[in-house]
Amino acid sequence: MFEQFEKNRPLADTLKIWRYMKVSTLLMMLSGKVFIPTLATLQKIDPTEAILLAELYDDLEEDFAKLLKDSNWYDVNADTEERGILHPSATPGNPSLISRVRINIWLRELAKRRLIWCWNQRETESMAFWKIYGDKGIAITSSPSRVNEVLKIPNFQGSLGKVTYIPRNERRTKFQLFEYLSRPYYFKQESFSFENEVRFVVAIEPTISRKDGHVIDVDYSKLIEEIVISPHLPKSEAEEVSKMIRLLLPSEPRIPVRISEGTERHLGEFALADFPYGLADEILGGDPYEMDANLPDALKFV
Repeated sequence: MFEQFEKNRPLADTLKIWRYMKVSTLLMMLSGKVFIPTLATLQKIDPTEAILLAELYDDLEEDFAKLLKDSNWYDVNADTEERGILHPSATPGNPSLISRVRINIWLRELAKRRLIWCWNQRETESMAFWKIYGDKGIAITSSPSRVNEVLKIPNFQGSLGKVTYIPRNERRTKFQLFEYLSRPYYFKQESFSFENEVRFVVAIEPTISRKDGHVIDVDYSKLIEEIVISPHLPKSEAEEVSKMIRLLLPSEPRIPVRISEGTERHLGEFALADFPYGLADEILGGDPYEMDANLPDALKFV
């Protein structure tokens, strides 16, 4: 089960959440598998992932010391340069620099040990997300209660919560909380606020073969509430993709599949009467540079 990150303002079980993806990702899901990336993988896309709070936290070094008191752990996970700072041979160590190195080590090791499944909270589909994440792909809708049921991970520890977006140069007293410092992946730059992101986080131990993330068994029939086909596909192609997906879905429970409301109509779907002021003649081969006499004066200015 995923525990609520902020218990004083928990996410509703029925909250509508979206995830945009390639068709191949959906096909993998329909085979009962999902890939969930590590925080370290997300940091390759956004280098500020999980470090923002450390930049804005006023009493960082003092409160961070409460997180991990075992100095041997830092030595085991430090690289050669970091060990040199932690254990200087000639001069007394710089306490502030040592604290910062320890923080960097902890954040790096945390990033290897957390899987982050990112969703977006919206009541309706988003054209921006189609373009960024689901161009010529698909989107699915779900809810926190559905996600809680479907990941087949025995005895896992996890949390779910909504991402808080903070201006990078602003310090806010309300974020100076120890529980926030220990879960920095729930905070991002304000410039990402359009994502309205909900995250499901799973604790793992890293392995050599799975550095970028884990493939996890999932019951898609319980996860997916609806499947939506991208508006960026030609309608005829979208219809064929819809048919293909329906063939792969079980008869029960029935999962609705529809084409996006934003799907463009293409030329073959219009009647010539749809085109005003002689545009039909232009499409049929008329002179595109000859001004149509029927145009209103407001459209004759060049």
